[in-house]
Amino acid sequence: MTNTTRTIDLVSIKQSIERIKQYVTGCNIEPLISVLEEFNHNADDKALLLKLRDVLNSMGVAQGAVLTYAPYILALSSDDPFQEKR
Repeated sequence: MTNTTRTIDLVSIKQSIERIKQYVTGCNIEPLISVLEEFNHNADDKALLLKLRDVLNSMGVAQGAVLTYAPYILALSSDDPFQEKR
């Protein structure tokens, strides 16, 4: 189930990018940064949410560091099972 009514907070995306670049070292974060930067150009593209999930899943243990320093990414990549129907 994919939440298609999610609003993307571009300020939180920018903060997430900054924190990841600052604190997550020793692993390849470029694919993740690239996907996050795509939201700035096309925030309404729901396919980006799926792409974000794929990139996160491919990060292995580095995913934990990313989600620690940029928790907004967890909110983006998670479905809301209690989402109000519109």
